[in-house]
Amino acid sequence: MGLCKLSDSLPMWQMHGGLPKLEFDVGSVGAREREHAWASIMRHCFYDFSTSYPVAFHDGQISCSRVGPVCNATFTSDPMTASRESTHIARDPQDHYFVVMPGEGALSMRQRGRQAVIRQGEMTLVSTALPYVYQQVTRETFRVMMVPGATVRAHCVGIDDFAAIRFPSSGLVRLFLDFASSLQKYASELPADAASGLSEHLCELLALVVAGADHESSESSVRFAHRRRALALVESRFSDPEFSPAVIARALRISARYLQRIFAENGETPLGVIRRRRIAEACLLLDKRGRNRGTIAEIAYAVGFNDPAYFSRMFRAESGASPSDYTRQ
Repeated sequence: MGLCKLSDSLPMWQMHGGLPKLEFDVGSVGAREREHAWASIMRHCFYDFSTSYPVAFHDGQISCSRVGPVCNATFTSDPMTASRESTHIARDPQDHYFVVMPGEGALSMRQRGRQAVIRQGEMTLVSTALPYVYQQVTRETFRVMMVPGATVRAHCVGIDDFAAIRFPSSGLVRLFLDFASSLQKYASELPADAASGLSEHLCELLALVVAGADHESSESSVRFAHRRRALALVESRFSDPEFSPAVIARALRISARYLQRIFAENGETPLGVIRRRRIAEACLLLDKRGRNRGTIAEIAYAVGFNDPAYFSRMFRAESGASPSDYTRQ
């Protein structure tokens, strides 16, 4: 996880019961330093993004813990806006889903042209691999959870269709909120070998919440089912250089034109979805390049590109940097 450079006055992760935990109160630093300190501690806990404040920032507390690959946090914060943009993603690529659960008041999340305003007892999520905007206009208390993207997608193909969608209070949503709260509350008491299993259960429960919201999709049930099957094929076969929209259409026994229409309803194309998935995987491999010494050409072939030069052009178009520049950054 990309960490910003913190001053000595800000805390680092501590071990509690074998699991890492961090607590911070912005009141522990001088008034002039609080806005910077708050932005720094949030980037330290999560990833790179920018913050802005409608009024002078005075009050902010965070309690953050890690259970296996899942990061849990409870915030109390003065009004603020947090934006993750393409430049942040290029500097600090993350493939996670950020689940937001208000405790009081209302919060707003925007992504992929959608906006969700959520209140206590509700929840929403966004992908950290795509730009988004979070906003709170009053002092609020809320919980957040960051879950690895690959783990979530293994249980819930097509979850990006539910980014910035409001999940209203229901039995499944309340069950998820209670489980998330308990996971954070007892994190310091959990044996380390139980953390990964509990994280897996959390993703299974999140998949049930998303499945229960299918009826709110604007797509017909038939098109929605086709889209989920198509995305499952992309996830399992994107590294095959012969994989293409035509392969998806044949596997689903639908026409290429109909497949295009299904994805167009979300402002996408089948080829664009395949390419974006390949580039996301390339980012992960480039992050490890210093350890495995793989060449850029080898990475291009590994994620399904036949032509390294074409891979470099597509990588720059998606990330804003060449593969070599990305590795140096």
